[in-house]
Amino acid sequence: MSDCANHAVPATASCARCAAPCCDRCAQLTLDGTLCPRCAAAAQTRRGRRTALAIGAVVAVSVGLAVIAFASVGGANEVAPGSASGEAGSGERDDYVDSLRQRRDRAPCDRELVLKLVNEQNKQRRHTEALVDVGRFEAACGASFFQLQRATVYALQQLGRSADAVALESAMLVTDPRSSDLWWWRADDRAKAGQPLAALADLRQTFALARSASYSRYAAGLALDIAGAARRPCEAVFALDLFVAVQGGTLVERTERKVRALDAAEGCADRLGRGSAALSQGRSFKVTVGGVPGRFTVERQAGTTVLAVDFARRAGVVAGGEPTDTLLGARLVRGPIGVADLAIEGAVAPDVAVVISSDLPADIDGVLGLSALWLFETQVAEDGTLGLSGTSGH
Repeated sequence: MSDCANHAVPATASCARCAAPCCDRCAQLTLDGTLCPRCAAAAQTRRGRRTALAIGAVVAVSVGLAVIAFASVGGANEVAPGSASGEAGSGERDDYVDSLRQRRDRAPCDRELVLKLVNEQNKQRRHTEALVDVGRFEAACGASFFQLQRATVYALQQLGRSADAVALESAMLVTDPRSSDLWWWRADDRAKAGQPLAALADLRQTFALARSASYSRYAAGLALDIAGAARRPCEAVFALDLFVAVQGGTLVERTERKVRALDAAEGCADRLGRGSAALSQGRSFKVTVGGVPGRFTVERQAGTTVLAVDFARRAGVVAGGEPTDTLLGARLVRGPIGVADLAIEGAVAPDVAVVISSDLPADIDGVLGLSALWLFETQVAEDGTLGLSGTSGH
């Protein structure tokens, strides 16, 4: 099947109405079959209000298949929220929604019931009503729960409230920081909210956590746009090379051409690491920044390299971007974004994105993450040593 008409990933379905190729991110299951976003919106307008029986059948299928992006986080990437579609039918009566509300009113803290209500409202594009009912649940029953938070994020995205979606996704990451899906969700919303450097940091974190291309394929689809907006286009090249060469992903032909053209135009090969180094994982080693030596460790699942605040000050590294966070072990560390050249034993990593944070242990000056590691070919030896090899001939 050809590539998706809307996203730079292979299509997994075709629209039953116009035959446009669709990926999991934009295919929508409806009463008329699998439709692209445009045909699904048109079909919704023509059908008007569904009967309660028909809606009940569709809801059962929708929840089971996670059509509107409410599948469990942590497995293969979820169906992605689409672009903001606004409201359709908000304020109009619907027998099925009314029946769900009546049942909810008799059992206001029934999680399964309120989730069914909010999912149905989202499916009918009644996103403002969905947010109102989420608020009622939280007021009556205390904090929200993870599935309902995902439904809330979806409603915010469809209403174009990207900044609010970012705030909620950030809270969700505190609960589940190892979810690669949440990181690329937030990357997408941060980009729409005008935070390109933070969005790029979130994409790096997605790639760092992904065990295979199935976990990073949607991040791959966002890489060119987000890295371009952040004015760090070569990071898209590095990310997509990692996606293909290490994680086993594939690119559609037009995306592959864009990557290679960008690589040549921006001189990305000259921005790769040089030399070699052997790093003992779990032990500190010397990294020099701005002529200042420091004690570093390596964390392969950290999206962005981290510098301690005092070390960054002594090395002359200045923060120039919005605050973000990255994952170190099981915890998030936060700080503003900067850029630094790193001398890592016998290797040199130029123009590395860093987070400058006060959250590191007192005896550690920095932690190497993917923003430095993907500049090299890496190999883990039998004793756990991480080898870095410069790829200047790439």
